[in-house]
Amino acid sequence: MPSGSNKKNSLQKSFACFVVVVASSSLLSTPASEAKLLQQLNSLSSRCFDSGEIDTCQRALMLSEDLQRMAESKENYPCQTRALGLGADLILSQLQGGLDPLALTMLNEVNKRCVGI
Repeated sequence: MPSGSNKKNSLQKSFACFVVVVASSSLLSTPASEAKLLQQLNSLSSRCFDSGEIDTCQRALMLSEDLQRMAESKENYPCQTRALGLGADLILSQLQGGLDPLALTMLNEVNKRCVGI
């Protein structure tokens, strides 16, 4: 297990990579890609909540950001709001090393509000 300083440095590097990827990503929005996005987001988010593993949480966070941007572009603000909340829960899982019981509630809300986005 990394020390506090090493974990902080690792999180800073992960966040820097996240910013670069999000800034350079382009969203291709098709029904199939949207369904795949939700499927991948569910899988990675669940793994993040179980383990708090930084790389898994980071990948889930990137997908939640993609979903949030898709929702915004389609003016689906209930989905966008839940995707932002899920992103916050993923960050907390990274920092705390595992699940906050309310995080699964947010993931369920994302699944309800973002179907067919």
